[in-house]
Amino acid sequence: MVFNLNQVGANGFKLLNLNFPDKELEYKFRTSYFNRSLSTVRIALLTTALLFTFFAFFDKYASPDFASEFYRVRFFFVIPWLLLMVALSYLKNFKKWWESLMFLSMLVTGSGMIYILRRDPIFYYEGGLYIIIAGGYLFIKMRFIKASIGGWLLIVVYNYLIFFLAEKGSYLNTDIIVANSLLISLNIICMIGLYSSERLERLSFLRQEKLVEKQDEIEQINMYLETKVRERTGDLLLAKEKAEHSERLKSAFLANMSHEIRTPMNGILGFTELLKDPGLSDEDFQRFISIIQQSGNRLVNTVNDIVEISKIEAGQVDISLSEFNIGELVNELLDFFQLEAQAKGVVLTRAVTLLPENQIIKSDKNKLVSVFTNLIKNAIKFTDSGEIKVDCNVTGSWFEFSISDTGIGIASNRIEAIFNRFEQGDISDRQARQGSGLGLAIAKSYINMLDGEINVISSQEEGSSGSTFKVKLPVRLDF
Repeated sequence: MVFNLNQVGANGFKLLNLNFPDKELEYKFRTSYFNRSLSTVRIALLTTALLFTFFAFFDKYASPDFASEFYRVRFFFVIPWLLLMVALSYLKNFKKWWESLMFLSMLVTGSGMIYILRRDPIFYYEGGLYIIIAGGYLFIKMRFIKASIGGWLLIVVYNYLIFFLAEKGSYLNTDIIVANSLLISLNIICMIGLYSSERLERLSFLRQEKLVEKQDEIEQINMYLETKVRERTGDLLLAKEKAEHSERLKSAFLANMSHEIRTPMNGILGFTELLKDPGLSDEDFQRFISIIQQSGNRLVNTVNDIVEISKIEAGQVDISLSEFNIGELVNELLDFFQLEAQAKGVVLTRAVTLLPENQIIKSDKNKLVSVFTNLIKNAIKFTDSGEIKVDCNVTGSWFEFSISDTGIGIASNRIEAIFNRFEQGDISDRQARQGSGLGLAIAKSYINMLDGEINVISSQEEGSSGSTFKVKLPVRLDF
């Protein structure tokens, strides 16, 4: 099996150079590493410059023949380079080049010390080289791969200068072997140390990144949960409002039905009792019979409305299409309600626009009659004087009709409410009329079932009050 040093290990980075395969993650690590290492790098550079300066004072004692030459190496080559690196570290773009510059700094300082060793090979200067190599690995915070290359390059430069440029006889073979053994051993030890150090740094960085990711996930989950809580709270408030509204409707239903059933029943029972009077005149007898009939009709209408809305709510109402003459149907309905309108002193008129004779359409006749009936009855109920105008027309595949009255009108904020079950336009009951409050709800339900639409225009301004209900229903004209 071939062992690939560039393969990604179990910890998520490459085995040789320790780079993360993910470039974005590698960039984040290097940025983090640079920010944490910058102050240490500056201290290491300044400390190295100070050590080169400090040990310069011992050159005249350790190597008096070459002291002036060593001063030039120290003060005109190595120390200026180190101070330049310190100055560059304060530049904004230093982060981009800092690893390469630190690599060069290791080579510059090491080469300077190797040059001094070439001129005067004493152990005093060899110790300085060892310190430079160790410092290059551990103190100027280079990454493992570049520090390793720098360390081995210094060993190569050292051996090249000793073997080829140093004065013959200045080095013994045993000295060279010992020096190389120490340099190689030091290099390997520093490589292992820096490899382990950088590996731990990367593991710590990975753990920190995973922790940040988990924190982000937790924040997102918290935001999601907070959103859900707000939504659920809104849903609960909406459900609460609906429940309260349903409770109000229930109360309105019970109160309304109690009134709508008991009132005609009391009329029937009361006037039936009066009919038992043997001295009752024919005139009173006929009047009482009429009242009983009216009460019976009102009771039947209420029961019919309840049955009808219950079927709609239960989904038990089907659409039954049939062909019929729409003109005859409208005329029959208008004739039927003429007496009721006249009884209230209201004029029920046909508009100038008349349906063509023998206009046959195909639709649900019963539902159309129910819609028409509920709207006309509603107009008569809420109009005390004036007129009710009915306009009908067939346009294309649509049957359109409108019913306008000069009644009390509907407040703009109550127009939608009039189609709710058991509600009338005047919730204050100031001008409420008798009735179950189901007529318009039934009408709108049937209109929706027939894929039609209904619109209301109304006003309560004095002198121009009244309402107009406009209905548009699809019909078939070709059979």
